[in-house]
Amino acid sequence: MTSEELAKEVEDAIRACTGRILGTGATQYEIDHDTQQFELLPPAELIQWFEEEFEDIVNYAVMTRIRLRQLRREIEEDGTNE
Repeated sequence: MTSEELAKEVEDAIRACTGRILGTGATQYEIDHDTQQFELLPPAELIQWFEEEFEDIVNYAVMTRIRLRQLRREIEEDGTNE
């Protein structure tokens, strides 16, 4: 993979993130088309919200780790680990 190809992958990921903000995020977190919910949360509630999001990140990372181990075993069993 070239640096340009990697940069394209990053751009694609950013586009997907932007799409989530403009789609699901706009529906769930936008208030009056000019304010995001996090902007109005009291600090204690905002911290709790971010802590919960961080816990989700950890959970997704562990799920990804589990799935990667499964995929590695499958590859090793197939003998196609090149």
